[in-house]
Amino acid sequence: MHKTFEERKQTIIDNYQLDFANKKVKWWKRNQVSIKSTLDLVPDIDEHIQTSESFFIKNNYYNQLLTITFLSIFCIIGLIAILENASLFIFIICLIIFIALIIYLVIKLNDKGYKVILTKDIFWFDKMETQIPWKFLIYSYVKQEDYGDDAIYYIGLHYYNEKSDTFEKFEYRYYDLEFEIEDICFHIEKFKQHANRNNNSLK
Repeated sequence: MHKTFEERKQTIIDNYQLDFANKKVKWWKRNQVSIKSTLDLVPDIDEHIQTSESFFIKNNYYNQLLTITFLSIFCIIGLIAILENASLFIFIICLIIFIALIIYLVIKLNDKGYKVILTKDIFWFDKMETQIPWKFLIYSYVKQEDYGDDAIYYIGLHYYNEKSDTFEKFEYRYYDLEFEIEDICFHIEKFKQHANRNNNSLK
């Protein structure tokens, strides 16, 4: 007997809840992974708070500019020290690496494209093949990989792909965007609320 879409969707949600409930972090592991739903990051969200009908996010231009500035100063000081204490060959190698790094950062600085698009109808994160209607979003979460002195964050989205009739999972690495991760989670939850209200009104 073939399951309906809602039954398949509920199975995915049940598996997520079971997986999160059973996930235990071993104390001897330095690299710890924790997962929270996007709602967990904004638990006091007010259903009556109004938001705009679209939310577009780009890279944080000023943070990138500051990174290039400080890195350039640091590298120039390092190159001067290398030139005084090492051979010319080593200095040239380091200079080439420095120039390549600056070129890479400048190219990223000139990337003015949107990295996240959230509207009342769809969501899209950079590298996703297509925009996904909110009604097909099954689960959204934030994953944190803790490396002691540093942590990496991912926004995870499990959704239904209507074209292939499959459920897919996409994880977007959050890094140096112009809005905090809590802001993104807030808007995800608000647009989910809007989509759920619309779906309920159609029933």
